[in-house]
Amino acid sequence: MGKQLNVYLASCQLVDTDLYCLQTANITEVEFTKSTLLVALDLRLTVIWRRDGGGWTVFQHRQDGKVDFFKGWEEYANGFGNLKTEFWLGNDKLYQITSRGQYELRVNLEDFNSDRAYAKYSSFYIGDRSTNYKLKVKGYSGTAGDSLTPHNNLAFTTKDKDNDSHSSANCAKHSRGAWWYYACHVSNLNGLYVGNKKDNNGMRWKQWKGSQSMKTTSMMIRRNRL
Repeated sequence: MGKQLNVYLASCQLVDTDLYCLQTANITEVEFTKSTLLVALDLRLTVIWRRDGGGWTVFQHRQDGKVDFFKGWEEYANGFGNLKTEFWLGNDKLYQITSRGQYELRVNLEDFNSDRAYAKYSSFYIGDRSTNYKLKVKGYSGTAGDSLTPHNNLAFTTKDKDNDSHSSANCAKHSRGAWWYYACHVSNLNGLYVGNKKDNNGMRWKQWKGSQSMKTTSMMIRRNRL
């Protein structure tokens, strides 16, 4: 039996025209459950989530803390991790995708009690490297509460590149992550994987569980179909 990728995927559906499915006879051969798919995107594999209408390109997934997310600017620009477990697709890639059209964002959250919630945003875009990957997001709906709009119009900050608005601290160093920080955050999904406890340096989504750190998170985008 293949290794579970905890984003609760469904069967293959229609994907955006610039993506295509890599059909396999036995998905578990690549350590995914039978309901997951891999997709080729600009000659690089990524993960596609098939629920909520399908066609979601996953750019962040966390599930067990085995991949270190407290990384520097170039690593976040280029991407890191393992697409079969935990990963960040890369800010350069995220810009390339979102610059090709209108995209929406979905954030899936699960805590250690198996409670689940989601946040959707009708518009999501990040700028290129010259803007420090500035975030543009709006149009919240969902069950998790809105913990991303306060980060709108902010640049990305890492431990070695301070672009936040804090007057005396680097929020990435302070919060042990990398994010579109102000001074500092109400969400921190690239923070430390601290397990089942409350910690603002953990994988926090304030409007749902306060300072409780998450067990699993997934962030994904899809071309807006409206």
